[in-house]
Amino acid sequence: MAAVGPPPRILHQTWKREAIPSCWAPFRHSWRTNHPDWEHRLWTDDDLRRLVQDCYSWFLPMYDAYPKHIMRVDAARYFLLHRHGGLYVDLDFESLRPIDPLLSGCEVMFGCEPPAHVALDAPRARGLERIVCNALMASTAEHPFWEHVFELLIAFQRSPDPLDATGPFLLTRAVASYAEQERVTIVPWELLYPTPIPECVFGQRPSSEAAARERAFGIHHWAGSWWRHPPPVGE
Repeated sequence: MAAVGPPPRILHQTWKREAIPSCWAPFRHSWRTNHPDWEHRLWTDDDLRRLVQDCYSWFLPMYDAYPKHIMRVDAARYFLLHRHGGLYVDLDFESLRPIDPLLSGCEVMFGCEPPAHVALDAPRARGLERIVCNALMASTAEHPFWEHVFELLIAFQRSPDPLDATGPFLLTRAVASYAEQERVTIVPWELLYPTPIPECVFGQRPSSEAAARERAFGIHHWAGSWWRHPPPVGE
């Protein structure tokens, strides 16, 4: 296996349009503050569809046929990382310190969700022992892991639940079934996802957050804009 360098210093984020909800602006600014020499790019829905159309045209009919918007958003971020490499981060993810130490020596990097999430009904029903989250992902460009993910996108395309079709449950299965496990780095939940969903009411600080900030590199605030009411857009 040829040596592969770390993910390029490109930070990708996505939203429906160029104007993002104002409540997320501080989180986006936190990534710019802690990574001032990185390239920062916001991809709109039109940008993502154009990426699929231009570079993965074989997937476009499936992409357009997804019944829920979040399925297209999930799938597109995998193609984005395969094409360009770098770091993908959800807009409701706050940076606490430079993430470079976590990426050192990595080809592909993910974080696990808190153990409390595994105890919820949906993961338990599927027999999952951990959940690999797709809210923050890093990768070198054209890494073969993503080709494995593309195969699972095809296999699970008719799954009605976005979590199974394109989201964290699909990514968890992809990591578990990937032949070259040594090429994928999984970061402990305490470093990226230290606060679980039941403690997060968007706009409020969970009780566990203060302690988490002492060691975590970031905090996902679980805004859940695809399953909760989306926040208002601020120009």
